[in-house]
Amino acid sequence: MRLSNVLRVFAMIPVFAAANASQVLAPLSVQDEAFAISVEMSAEQKGLPACYAYVEENYKRDPRPHVKSCYGEFLLYGKAWGAPDGRNKEGVALLEEAQKEGSANATRALAWLYINGYFVPKDPQRGIAYLKSACDAGQVEAMAILGNVYRSGVVGVPIRLDEAEKWIRRAACEGKPKYLDDLAADYEKGRGLTQPNLTRACQLYYESHIFGNRAAATANLQRLAMAGVPGAARAHHLAVLWDSLYGEIYTTKQIKESVGLLTKDYPDDAEVLVALGRVYRAGNYYKDNKKAAELFRRAAEMGSDDARCEQAEMLAEGIGEKKNPSAALAILRELEVKDNPGALRLLSYYHYWGALKGTDVVKDPAKAFAYAKRAAGAGDLLGQVWLGKCYEHGIGTEVNYGLAARYLRAAGVRGAKKSYIEAMKLINHAK
Repeated sequence: MRLSNVLRVFAMIPVFAAANASQVLAPLSVQDEAFAISVEMSAEQKGLPACYAYVEENYKRDPRPHVKSCYGEFLLYGKAWGAPDGRNKEGVALLEEAQKEGSANATRALAWLYINGYFVPKDPQRGIAYLKSACDAGQVEAMAILGNVYRSGVVGVPIRLDEAEKWIRRAACEGKPKYLDDLAADYEKGRGLTQPNLTRACQLYYESHIFGNRAAATANLQRLAMAGVPGAARAHHLAVLWDSLYGEIYTTKQIKESVGLLTKDYPDDAEVLVALGRVYRAGNYYKDNKKAAELFRRAAEMGSDDARCEQAEMLAEGIGEKKNPSAALAILRELEVKDNPGALRLLSYYHYWGALKGTDVVKDPAKAFAYAKRAAGAGDLLGQVWLGKCYEHGIGTEVNYGLAARYLRAAGVRGAKKSYIEAMKLINHAK
């Protein structure tokens, strides 16, 4: 549930007294991941009134900080969120109480209030400080909101699309890609720029698509392609190939159309060559490992680190290339320094299985977890799946069903449908 969407329904909002703005923020933690996800699921599947009843029931049974913050936020917005009206002041008090107890969720919620002067005296500086504190604690919605603040230039913060992209991308990596579309629209319209940058806009719409915002991103790419915008057709067909790797159903004719167009029009585009190579390797519509290896080789010669990562995996497995674990590891070590998402994920995989025989990569659950965490943070879909599995089964870390559900759900939003289903089941096991 996004505050920016909900707040549009308010024309007049009362202001209540708040604590001194100079107070020191309490140490924060992202608490109760499982409860946070269960609240989102309840709102999506049953509607806000039923979701409010679920939150209220949990609050009465166990008013721990995160549950308290969720309940306070429902009371804050009343009927707009399916809760009774007239309890706004109580909602603010619960949020402040939960924030002092270390709830990153409450800190994020209060940040938005102070930035805009909703229900509390307007204090943008305090709001931004709260928002950054929640981001540092890993609160995903806070990352998205901070990115939105930088892209819109509200509350006296100058527009900085580089900072906006940094935080919006981090939120997208955690399963909240919506603001990537907004950022793409800024480049399309030239907001915060001296002039529009349609090439960058198309690329960001494509990234928004692969991070899970399929409907809106696809509609925008198709709109730009019909208008003849350079790069829009390329991005649209790349999105089709991405989806084809993760279970979206296309006819063979559709895939051939995308493969044919990209092959013909972008023979020297490294990103396109990598995408084509992945399709040939996956075998869902085509199966030609030699062709895949050739495409990856060409892209690698153009400087593509993603292509080199694909080469490393094929060398490690002996697929389309002569098996050479040592050569594969040499490539992965080079890419590790660059934080290449795929390389980090492969190192996690090989440290879990100890599968690179003849090298110094041995079975090491702690390293498997560490690499999976880096891969997921860098936006690798399968890295998110691996990290979720590490938390689910206690691989190199303590079992945490809430965090397992968080990362499996993030991967599920992007197309890994089995992971989404697994995340839903894990919620029932979380404490």
